[in-house]
Amino acid sequence: MYAARLIALTSLIALLGVACAAAFENRRPIAPLEIPPRSAPAGQAFHVRADGDDNADGLTPDTAWASIDRVNAGSYGPGDRVLFRGGDTFTGTIHIVPEVATGAPEAPIIFGSYGTGRATLGGGDGAAVQIESVSGIRIENLRVSGNITTCLFGLEGAHGIHIINERGQANAGITIARVEVSGYCAGIATIATGVGALTAVKFEEVEAHDNLTAGVLLVASEPDSQGRYSLRDVTIVDSRFTGSPGVPAPDAGANITGGGVFVYRGDRVIVENNVAIDNGGKNGCAGGGAEGGGNSGIVVYGRDITIRGNEVARQRVAMNCPWQGGGIAVGGLRVLVERNYTHDNDGPAVTLDNDSGDATALVRHNVSLNDGALSNSEGALLIVGGDGGYQFVNNTVRAQRGPLLVAQGSDDRGYPRDIAVANNVFALRDGVFLVVDPTSVEGIHFLGNLYYDASSKYLIQWGDQAYTGIEPWSLALDQERTGGALAAIVADPLFCAEGADTLDHRPFSTLAPARPRPESSAREAGRPIPPPLIAGDGREFAGLPVPVGKPDVGAIDQSPSETCG
Repeated sequence: MYAARLIALTSLIALLGVACAAAFENRRPIAPLEIPPRSAPAGQAFHVRADGDDNADGLTPDTAWASIDRVNAGSYGPGDRVLFRGGDTFTGTIHIVPEVATGAPEAPIIFGSYGTGRATLGGGDGAAVQIESVSGIRIENLRVSGNITTCLFGLEGAHGIHIINERGQANAGITIARVEVSGYCAGIATIATGVGALTAVKFEEVEAHDNLTAGVLLVASEPDSQGRYSLRDVTIVDSRFTGSPGVPAPDAGANITGGGVFVYRGDRVIVENNVAIDNGGKNGCAGGGAEGGGNSGIVVYGRDITIRGNEVARQRVAMNCPWQGGGIAVGGLRVLVERNYTHDNDGPAVTLDNDSGDATALVRHNVSLNDGALSNSEGALLIVGGDGGYQFVNNTVRAQRGPLLVAQGSDDRGYPRDIAVANNVFALRDGVFLVVDPTSVEGIHFLGNLYYDASSKYLIQWGDQAYTGIEPWSLALDQERTGGALAAIVADPLFCAEGADTLDHRPFSTLAPARPRPESSAREAGRPIPPPLIAGDGREFAGLPVPVGKPDVGAIDQSPSETCG
């Protein structure tokens, strides 16, 4: 199963490379225009309006150009601006290539709107904007709208904003800000391959909705012999990704479509304060359901990864798919997953799917409500592979059915080791609490967690051995014990409210279903734990500093006097 995931991701690189090369080589030629040589100084603004004149100079709104063809025939330097009149619609593909654009990260060339509202760019059957091997480009305050209905394998096809870095040069400083993009395969797609690196890529306040494959799809080639990545310093913040159902295909590549954010082989990646809701459901399963499954809402593989403060909800997987359709899937060297809210996803809240040696991960102060609804064997928290130290601390996990945590290794993905599971709240309506395979997982230790089973069964599956009750499991395996005494809390956590709540960028502090009442056993019951292997931001789920003294068990830490109101 997990080998199929790796094969699918590897196949993705080859497919995207072919698609991107074809898109660049076969793009439609630009019609020649009678245009005088440009003599405007750097930092000049060029205007475009639907009723403009391509033979004008474009330097003022009254002498604006009329078409994207004229824009493509221009020449732009650091600080220049190409501004489209708000409310107008322009058809065609803007080709931003080294021959016409020489921006700089500190003085980017800006493509945006002027006047009232946003201008709309539509690429017809191709991308609306294609950025190819350049530095210093900023796309802002635009609406990008397409009507693409076919995406082969969910990978090939037209993407709204397509960023390609394949010529071998190092380029930096690509920003997409306050852009709405819909109707494409991926709203924004990036492919970075070869010797040159693409660095300092930022997406902020992006609204990507109703795209087929994903909101954002970023892919790079394998690191070079010195471990250098071709995609570095990626930031995705304050954005919203919805309505990407995925594309069914009888191929392992089907499992990487139908999500909000997908980043594969990125170095220093930050995904923070985003919303990914109502994606997936039509991805299909590879091998007719025998392997593969739906994508997660946020997927990041690489090195030095931070996934913080996001809400991921209602991520779906096609029926009869055996895995995924979850909230967050992450793998790589040095991973931090903190203060996220996942709920009502078909698959796990957090999947640590790691095939890297000596990996470390900290999963802290996250809230998972009703995740894993269609994933009997995967749980709300899933650890599948890797070879490093993992810490799952101060999370709140509530579900209608279990398991709430699954840990297992495999020959192809690696064998997890040195796993600390501490100070979490695990609350279950019915089913199995924990599933651990001790033959493929080494050194997993539970301490100071709160367990609540509304059915009063408290079932734990440890390899071939099943336990009923926290105390028998604890005594048999020396789990949840300090000084010979039981360290676990077995009690109703007494949450302030039932059910999940869609926040959609409302303050996480208002999430009553994860907040314990003043009389809860979770209050100030946290156990001392070793220093984290990776430094988090020091705040609990609601954004307040974690107290130096005894913290609460679970994701939200409140003072004893704080009430549910």
